[in-house]
Amino acid sequence: KAKTILEINSNHPISDKLRTLQEANNQEELSKYTKILYNQARLIEGLGVENPTELTNIICDLMSKSIVEILSFYMNMKIKKVVILILTKQKK
Repeated sequence: KAKTILEINSNHPISDKLRTLQEANNQEELSKYTKILYNQARLIEGLGVENPTELTNIICDLMSKSIVEILSFYMNMKIKKVVILILTKQKK
């Protein structure tokens, strides 16, 4: 039986994400990302996903966290813009 190897492009943003999770010792998130990558590789090779329910739950979890982070980022930006606008008007 041939040995299967998953190679990740070190210049790809996912490589940075995995490295960041490893350095932060965030094993739970790292496990989720590696499961997604493993199953993506299986799909690309024409193989089935070992546990479709687990995979879809992981994807939904990460997507919902991303949406919250994006919304939080833009809300913080909007608040900063309002504060800058108020400070700018007070200086005049």
